[in-house]
Parts: sequence; C-alpha cells; structure tokens
Amino acid sequence: DPRFAPWRERAIQCGYRSSCALPLLDARGCFGALSVYAEEADAFDEEEIRLLTDLSGDLSFGIRALRDRIARDEAQRLQGEAELKLRHLIEASPTVLYALRVVDGQAVPVMVGDNIQRIFGYAPAEVLVPGWWEAHIHPDDRARVVDMSRHLRRLRQVSHEYRFARKDGDYVWVRDELRLEQEGQARGEGKGDLEIVGAWTDVTARRRVEVALTSQRQVLEMVASGASLAHTLETLVRGVEAQLNGVRASILILDPDGVHLRHGAAPSLPDAYNRWVDGARIGEGVGSCGTAAWRRAPV
Repeated sequence: DPRFAPWRERAIQCGYRSSCALPLLDARGCFGALSVYAEEADAFDEEEIRLLTDLSGDLSFGIRALRDRIARDEAQRLQGEAELKLRHLIEASPTVLYALRVVDGQAVPVMVGDNIQRIFGYAPAEVLVPGWWEAHIHPDDRARVVDMSRHLRRLRQVSHEYRFARKDGDYVWVRDELRLEQEGQARGEGKGDLEIVGAWTDVTARRRVEVALTSQRQVLEMVASGASLAHTLETLVRGVEAQLNGVRASILILDPDGVHLRHGAAPSLPDAYNRWVDGARIGEGVGSCGTAAWRRAPV
C-alpha cells in the first residue's frame, strides 16, 4: 500500500523491519494504539499476534481503569472544593438553615447550620435537644408562634417573625421560614418520612428601623393633632424602649428656672424613682441626667 511508504521508510531508517499495531478499545470506541517494532522481517507470527492482542486488551483495561480513577479523584477534588466553598458561604451567611424529621407527629431536630453559634451563640449540639426552640421564644410571642407552627401540616409552608433569645440573654427578631415535604422530594422521589426544612434570618436591624419610623410617625401625628405633651413624650419613650432589648427610658424636661429637671415621661420606671428624680438640680456629678444637662454632652 503506497500510503504506508513514508512510514515504512522512516521505520527502516531507524533499523526496524517489522511492526504490529493493535487498537486500544473501550466501550466508546478506539482511544489509542499499541505499536510493536522488530528488527527482523516477518517477526510476528499468529501466536505472537494473539499474545499481543491479549496484551492490548489488558492495556486497554488498565488505561481505562487509570483514567476512571483519575476522573474519579478529580471529581472528588472538585466536590470537596465545592463543599468547602458552600460551607464557608453558609458560615458567613446571616441565615441559619435547619431540618427536623416528623416522628409520631412530633418534629425532632436533626440538623442545624454551624453558623448558629456565630449568630445566636449556641453550639449545634444544644440546638438539637428537643424542646430547645420553644423554650427560647420570647414569652409574649410563644403562644402565637407555636400556634402558627401547628398549621404547617395543613399549609405546607409558613413564614413568621418573632423574638428569640440569644445565648447571652438578649432577644433578637428572627424571620422563620418553614416548609414541610417528604424526605427525598427534592430528588424527585418523595417516598420518605415527612421532614421540615427551614431558615432563620436575624431581622433585628430591619425591625428596629421599622419601629423607629413607626414611632416617629406617631409622634408627628400627635404633635399635628394637638395631643398633650405628656402623652406625646410617653409615646416617644416607648418607641425608644421598643428598639433596644431590656432598656427602660425616661425624659426629663429642664424647668424654666434653668437649674432643675422635671419629670416628663418614664412609663416603665417605678413611680417612687420618678418622684425622687423629679426636681433634681443639674450640675457636675448630679447623676447621669443632671450631669448631661449641665455639660450639654452625652454622659
């Protein structure tokens, strides 16, 4: 065959007189070739060709196995990198993911994101203790929140906001979004146990802005409508208290004499304390309020 002439001439120049080439095959077809050269003419008889054919099959298998292992190792490496990136994203996220399994009608916690410790201060193991969630809901919100959660089986999806206790005792506002589904539903199976998947997001900053805006609007409306000074000041103080956990506020008004403070509003402080402060003289070291009024600066 004249088409082989260039290859034949180059092989002869290198001292070869015979060659045998066998394809390397896999299920998708040929992926290479095994070439064997000899310095003697007609060096390959039928038995040697059979042995070389068996050898090419073994080589094909070995190369395929090696390629599969390399591909598997690469896939595992990429999967590991993706999982690491996802874990870092979840840890940095302001949203905590969690899951519960429904057992005998009760929701049993089975998983929570590690970032719950950064956001709420609790270790994941603490969160997975039955009863933990309900025990840390703000007492004023607990009945409403628990009742809403009971409707999940009927509604299949629930979103609500409530106050929740951090590990340090402070309350934060959270948005809780829950969805009821069957285990494996995301994979199109939908034949497993019922589970609840959810997400907690700290929305305290947003709620504080909303409370502040609402308070400002109420005060402006009261001023415009001619409400009493005492009532207006009380609304303003309650707005401040609503924005900050665990605080009690008061407003003292400087008397026309310029040297005494008079009670303006303090709805959450004891009456006895308000009577004691009323009429205090401003001056350096006369309590925080008297000193602030004297200095005309925060204390």
